Amino acid sequence: MLELIRQRLQQGPRRALRSDYDLYEGPDAPIKQSDAVRRAAVLVPIIPRAEGATILLTRRAEHLSHHAGQISFPGGRADEGDANAIATALRETHEEVGLTSDRIDILGRLDSYETVTGFRIVPVVGMVLRPLI
Repeated sequence: MLELIRQRLQQGPRRALRSDYDLYEGPDAPIKQSDAVRRAAVLVPIIPRAEGATILLTRRAEHLSHHAGQISFPGGRADEGDANAIATALRETHEEVGLTSDRIDILGRLDSYETVTGFRIVPVVGMVLRPLI
């Protein structure tokens, strides 16, 4: 399974859905305020278990000013010191859930996705290595 996932992620662009704008068509679609986008990345952490693979999701705290209570992958905005999207996803994952980069086997990445809030998010797919702790 691991090699199949890795191979599929190495195939060319898929581009079925590129942004929130693809979801909101018609005259009531949001108007893009600026062409400037902020870089961000998330980790899609696959956890192998005896009963099958699961994916780790987080729930954002209710007191946050942005996206409070939302279910999400661990991740966030790129810092200037981040070398690339993988570095951003790994750093943010460690900050949010305590999972260190040496416990994650990066399998590849999915196409980037632009949000109506001005982020270009790169989903990075990784297998969490056992044991978790």
